[in-house]
Amino acid sequence: MEHISIKRIVECKNIKNAEALMKNRETQVTLCENSYMTVEEDGGYIILDFGKEMCGGIKIATINVKNERKCASIRVRFGESLTETSAELGEKNATNDHAPRDFMTFLSFMSTITVGNTGYRFVRIDFPAGAEITVKAILGTNQILKKRSKYAYRGEDKRIKEIFAAAKRTVDLCSSGDYIWDGVKRDRLVWIGDLYPEVLALTSMYGRVKAIESSLRFEREREKMDGIWMSTINTYNMWWVVCLAEYYFRVGEEVKPFVLTQIDYAEQLIALYDGYVDENGVITNPSGTCVLVDWLTADNPHDSQIGGRMIWALGAKKAAELFKRLGKDTKTAEHLLEKLTKGDKQEIQEMKSVLGLKHAVYGALSDEEYQKLIEGGACGLCTFMTYFTLSAIAARDKALATKIMKEYYGGMLDKGATTFWEHFDITWVKDSGRIDRYPKDNQKDIHGDFGKGCYEGFRHSLCHAWASGVIAFIKENIK
Repeated sequence: MEHISIKRIVECKNIKNAEALMKNRETQVTLCENSYMTVEEDGGYIILDFGKEMCGGIKIATINVKNERKCASIRVRFGESLTETSAELGEKNATNDHAPRDFMTFLSFMSTITVGNTGYRFVRIDFPAGAEITVKAILGTNQILKKRSKYAYRGEDKRIKEIFAAAKRTVDLCSSGDYIWDGVKRDRLVWIGDLYPEVLALTSMYGRVKAIESSLRFEREREKMDGIWMSTINTYNMWWVVCLAEYYFRVGEEVKPFVLTQIDYAEQLIALYDGYVDENGVITNPSGTCVLVDWLTADNPHDSQIGGRMIWALGAKKAAELFKRLGKDTKTAEHLLEKLTKGDKQEIQEMKSVLGLKHAVYGALSDEEYQKLIEGGACGLCTFMTYFTLSAIAARDKALATKIMKEYYGGMLDKGATTFWEHFDITWVKDSGRIDRYPKDNQKDIHGDFGKGCYEGFRHSLCHAWASGVIAFIKENIK
């Protein structure tokens, strides 16, 4: 657990000597304090900026609470953006989902407390009227993966350095525990499809990561209770196969014993999927066709269905390669891949993520498909699938792929991001403010005014590990 000092006092009201919080890093209270912040008896508030996205809470050292009870309630609000930290629950979809970020607690005479366990950069504390409160120190607490890196970008390009650092922080914050979460404020869940870019990022930097293994094992064991499909999504069991295979391909013999404990289940899954595809390549899934490619593609049912097929095909392709390397029978996986590619007769309309997936399956795109992929540069990208789209572009033009990567991820950095987001549309950049400033009268709030469906407004996660696949792209394509 790290303890992080305040980097900026954004604003305060009815607070004396707020700057003492910038000096004091020691949260041990003594009887002889001479530097502290005081909240006036009329009540007030303070908004703090810790400089970067964190996973944790705050530690408050209180010297005195002057009232009859020597105790006073306070309201604490955490925010990934400055505007979120002052929002009321329900305002622009501000929530307490998954990791509560808006609640009441108590300060008392001569005490040190730690409150909160969420994703945040900013904190607002509202103090009640009726008590004079003196506070010695407030520090941020942060849980982040601490592991020796085997790879980091060492090139000279400043923008790429910034992108790599933010992507690394994103996945490190989401991987500090026993499992890999999708987001530290929201979705503290093991989403096995979303795990794929996280596997790419973590293995690129560290090699073996035990949290990958525990996440794969957890979802396999949990699936027995939930039915056929992990997370009720029919592509996710196949993503499980892809993650297992990629983990072995990228780390090697060190993780072979773990992979062998899972291989029987992988074979069972491939046989199951094979039974849901007829000889003409038609998918006959008795449990429906719930598919998630990415948030953008969800708006295009035609391309979503093609994307789902491509994920099944990618799983069959990776399984065949994995089984071959481990001396297992590859016939079922190869048969499934043959049927799925045989049934691939529809044209992808526009979705770049699906085009990227198709490239991963076939190894190439037609000239017409490639033009769709590069049209509009960073327009149409989604953080979850950028590894596939950028890699497909880089297969023909690495310089263009790098330029688009810098435009897309740089767009978040230019808006104050220190970690990468659940979704980002490059069109949001125009006429919007930064996450570390209040929007001006003519600006939109890039956090609260965008998003839709699952990630509308302030519910939008600004530290989402599926956005970290760009690390693998950088390692594979940029010197």
